Amino acid sequence: MADNSYHHGDLKNQLIKIGEKLLFKEGYDNFSLRKVARAAKVSHTAPYRHFKEKDELIIEIVNKWLIKFHNFVYRAIARYPDDLLSQLKNMGKRYILFLVKNPDFMHILFFSNIRSKFKDRIKSTHTYDLFTNCVAECKKHKLITADNLEAVTLMQWSYVHGLACLLAEKTIEPEGNLRDFVSKMIDAYISVIKK
Repeated sequence: MADNSYHHGDLKNQLIKIGEKLLFKEGYDNFSLRKVARAAKVSHTAPYRHFKEKDELIIEIVNKWLIKFHNFVYRAIARYPDDLLSQLKNMGKRYILFLVKNPDFMHILFFSNIRSKFKDRIKSTHTYDLFTNCVAECKKHKLITADNLEAVTLMQWSYVHGLACLLAEKTIEPEGNLRDFVSKMIDAYISVIKK
């Protein structure tokens, strides 16, 4: 096959886009640079100009998606700079909605061994820390009464993560509109930790 990389403009980004589709569809074990090259219509050696091995491309893809995920959740803080409870609620909602709308990313990140395999090479975006910091600020401003902030943060994360998994896997179906259902469930959780 001829190397058509000159027709791709930015071959590296093209490989990343194609690679993420293949990674999400086929998983780590069935992923190869040769398959990415075939899908990109370039020679099987072309990807090696940008990535030494398949793992390098996979890490690039996972890091890209982790940043997207973190930024999506972080927007709840930016949207409600002076309303801590709204931040907490909306971080939970955004966390759930991102994973439900991107179940392939959720599977690769949380249900494969990719994070443990590449733990030293995957960027930590500290999405969990967004919850930790917000819970601490809520406590400081007496918006929640719980004393064990670590437990509250873990409960919050477990709740939103578990609900996201259940919804993404269609283990439970939302009653009506997904956003409304998620809002109702998060409001119910927040009412419990405020007591």
